Amino acid sequence: MMSFGHILFLSILLFEYGNSGDILRSGDRWVSVKGGTLVSSKGTFEAGFFRAAGTESWFLGIWYKNVAERTYVWVGNREEPLHSSNGTLEVVDDQLVIRDNSKPVWFATRRRESSSSSTTTAVAQLLENGNLVLKDVNNDNPEDFFWQSFDEPTDTILPEMKLLWNYQNRYLTSWRAFDDPRPGNFFFGFKTPQYPVLAIWYNDFLLYRSGPWNGYKFIGAPPLFRLEWKNQHILYLSINTTTTSPDYTRVQLDNDGSVRHYTWNQRAKKWDQQWSLSPDQCELHRTCYGNAYCRVGSSSPACECIPGFEFSSMNVTTKECVQKKNWTCNGDDHFSLVRKMNIPDSRNAKSNPQNNGLGDCTCTAYSMSISLETDNWSCITWSGDLLDLRSYSDEGLDLYVRTAGKKKSKTGLIVGTCVCILVVLALLALFCYWRRKKTREIERERATTAASSIEIMMPRERENLIEADQLSAPMDFAMIVNATDNFSQEIGHGGFGYVYKGVLASGEEIAVKKLSQLSKQGLDEFRTEVRSISRLRHLNIVRLYGWSVYKEEKLLIYEYLVNGSLERHLFGGGELNWETRFHIIKGVAQGLAYIEEGGYDLILHRDLKPDNILLDRYMTPKISDFGLARMCARSEKEVFTQHTAGTHGYVSPESLLHGIFSSASDVFSFGVIVLEIVNGKRNRSFSSSIGYLLGYAWNKYNEGNWSEIIDEKIRQDCVESWQVLRCIEVGLLCSQYFARDRPKISLVVAQLQQETIEIQKPKRPAFYPIDHEGKSGIPSSSNFKGESSTSTSCTVNGYTFSEIDAR
Repeated sequence: MMSFGHILFLSILLFEYGNSGDILRSGDRWVSVKGGTLVSSKGTFEAGFFRAAGTESWFLGIWYKNVAERTYVWVGNREEPLHSSNGTLEVVDDQLVIRDNSKPVWFATRRRESSSSSTTTAVAQLLENGNLVLKDVNNDNPEDFFWQSFDEPTDTILPEMKLLWNYQNRYLTSWRAFDDPRPGNFFFGFKTPQYPVLAIWYNDFLLYRSGPWNGYKFIGAPPLFRLEWKNQHILYLSINTTTTSPDYTRVQLDNDGSVRHYTWNQRAKKWDQQWSLSPDQCELHRTCYGNAYCRVGSSSPACECIPGFEFSSMNVTTKECVQKKNWTCNGDDHFSLVRKMNIPDSRNAKSNPQNNGLGDCTCTAYSMSISLETDNWSCITWSGDLLDLRSYSDEGLDLYVRTAGKKKSKTGLIVGTCVCILVVLALLALFCYWRRKKTREIERERATTAASSIEIMMPRERENLIEADQLSAPMDFAMIVNATDNFSQEIGHGGFGYVYKGVLASGEEIAVKKLSQLSKQGLDEFRTEVRSISRLRHLNIVRLYGWSVYKEEKLLIYEYLVNGSLERHLFGGGELNWETRFHIIKGVAQGLAYIEEGGYDLILHRDLKPDNILLDRYMTPKISDFGLARMCARSEKEVFTQHTAGTHGYVSPESLLHGIFSSASDVFSFGVIVLEIVNGKRNRSFSSSIGYLLGYAWNKYNEGNWSEIIDEKIRQDCVESWQVLRCIEVGLLCSQYFARDRPKISLVVAQLQQETIEIQKPKRPAFYPIDHEGKSGIPSSSNFKGESSTSTSCTVNGYTFSEIDAR
């Protein structure tokens, strides 16, 4: 029989380590590393200590109790983790304290304004909304809480939580890694002072800035957030519960820098992502230079000058916008309207209640926005260059930009417009008559055979090819024959067929890709290229005007790029200075970020190489040749295909050895291209005792002799530039063995733009011949198992590699 002493000892242990309730009183020590938790009254949330995976570090946290997948919504001692098993949570002298071996390491201190009496008794309580509070045991008024976890958020917003702005911003801070709750590098919150916008930072670098608050929502973001205006000094940001599910819901800043809205799917037992604030190309801060705005989803270039400005002829690489004509400020100036805009960065903005922009010669532009000072619509004016502009397709504000010169009278404008219309109609009639006469025989033959030919070539697929409004339309085959002078001017060829130059009736130059009947690019690749590239509108993506199928002929019609491929300039004896090379590297990174992270579907290029990067007259790069691309829904984990893909020297090891394709595979190809641009030689044909260019570059970098990697033609001119070393490091990071080690392309874009962004030391690159133990550098199958777990992947079944050259 158990003695009374044993019973008493076990009772003490049960009280100290096995208790469970929602209140912790002074003297209690049962919430500890060894056991014991607080549970909210209805069992929704639980608070206690948890250990970070793979470490001996313990943290105080709050999580959903009845969710199978442990999900933390708050962490207390993020910067002071416990390292022993003797940690406890206690209420001591109106403070909530974490002790490590009896030594205090973290405090939640009573707020001064809440202290009303020295006779109060403080307790800690976990509320049903997930808020851990320190309060008087007899007072449940939230205004009188001594302290609450909602005032010190970590990476998550819950439905009743509010982010405060009162000149001391309260931010969300990401975890350092998905299994490391210490503070990470990404922050989410307000950006002020003139008018509130949502913002995401990477350390001190602004990555994303939404449009301003319009009284209902933040422009450019869904109506998920609610803004409460207490006064001009205090704002609150919270979740708009009228637009969210009544069940478990949260907004989280993930460790990749994206803000995501999750709701719990009880049937599937998992978190469903409802929305993601992942910046598109135009939302990345400072995508365009001053006085230019970024446009998404149009056929125009991504960056366009505002009215009254034009691209500078002095610097065609950066494409800065300068004034066409200086302002006179004598009454001749006027303001031109630009609709559906995100207004400029606010650092040079000021409120102007009198709305007298014309009278102020320093005023570059003005708009109406809800002001922080008035909580009402107010006129905001900007002076100097207009920074960080973008346009929207279906929302935004009106921006009025100062333009030099007098307005033309309405009468003159009407008469001039009518004359122009008559001239155009006359010329159009003459052209139609000439064209009809010249192509009558072609049209007669086409009228009888084209429909049946298309149906034979593409049964039940033609509808899929053109069903979406955003896809490029089919073009008249006879018109292409005329535009290319019956395919007489060949400008390139490869395994797919031939490329011809042409000129449309409008005078616009085109490049026509005519697929050979023996081409490896068959019907599936042709349809894929049309479907994938038609969805893309970006400065660094080649523009597809249309397509045509006639009998056995398949044509793709692109914009004509006068400077040809990067391969010709890089390996064909061309002269590229460092400024142009760096401009190309940044452009390819931005284009790749857009196709992989900027759309509804994930698009994998799968054949990125210098041959498929074309250059316009300004040497701006444009990614082309999407015949081997694959589109995957972001919720889709695997897609099976029998098709081969890739070019020797640019294919990632997981793709070559195991048929695994993911966004990290394209990042690998990009890393190889970056090192080739820096070095001026091909990776696969590089002559060195260490083998490929990747191994040579990694050795020189680790030896500290990174300048020897630079092309001899430009070495003396750029060896002092931080940009060169950053490109070498980015190239090595992107070409590492394992997909999980390679950075996201959106992070690469930021690293290439800012010298101050911290960058990791690269590990050994893929296909490095000998490691430090003298073993083969080719990883085993087990090493690649689960490599795509961190990103949506397309897995290829029965993959066999074949070298595809001269595309």
